[in-house]
Amino acid sequence: MTIAAAPLDLAARHREMLDRAREAIRSRTFYSAFPESAKAYGETAMAEGQAAFDARLGQPFALAGATTGATAATERSPFGLPLDVRYAVADLDAVLADASAAIPVSSGVDISKLNFRYRIEGDNAPWAPRQVFDDGSKVYIEFPAGIGQGEMPPLFVIGPEGGAELVNYRARQNYYVVDRLFAAAELRLGGEHQQMVRIVRTDGRPRS
Repeated sequence: MTIAAAPLDLAARHREMLDRAREAIRSRTFYSAFPESAKAYGETAMAEGQAAFDARLGQPFALAGATTGATAATERSPFGLPLDVRYAVADLDAVLADASAAIPVSSGVDISKLNFRYRIEGDNAPWAPRQVFDDGSKVYIEFPAGIGQGEMPPLFVIGPEGGAELVNYRARQNYYVVDRLFAAAELRLGGEHQQMVRIVRTDGRPRS
């Protein structure tokens, strides 16, 4: 199980082509994955290719994802042709957020071994977890979708004597991944009017 959709493995899909290209670089020999003669693509290929090239001149290139609305630079062909091609300026914060969202929360998790044996109690905070479960070694705390990391509360594991203990955990998308099991923990956020949500392990059985 991968908790979050993993990106497509393009390298695996094109492994043979990449290996041949790498060997050509190593041996300093010629390699092309596709025919370089326009005749290989039909009698009209040259004219169609020229028309497609001309249609791009002086045009901005679209960029998938969030942009600032501005365009950057113009481009000139290494052969001296004035292309006047402009590129959209990416919104760096949005790009970093998308990159973070593409990272799987965890991989190699056996669904049959997940334990949904935690009770959530305390304040009705907007950031309160939706559910908590473990895989026998790590605890996964799922927060509401769309929550920002700056809105996620600190986690304190409660020890046998009732005191807070340090614990290693990390944020992955809208999850906390805690590196060990615990019997109880608290999520606290706020100053004078602090909100607190408590996570308590119960005697539930693993989901079959």
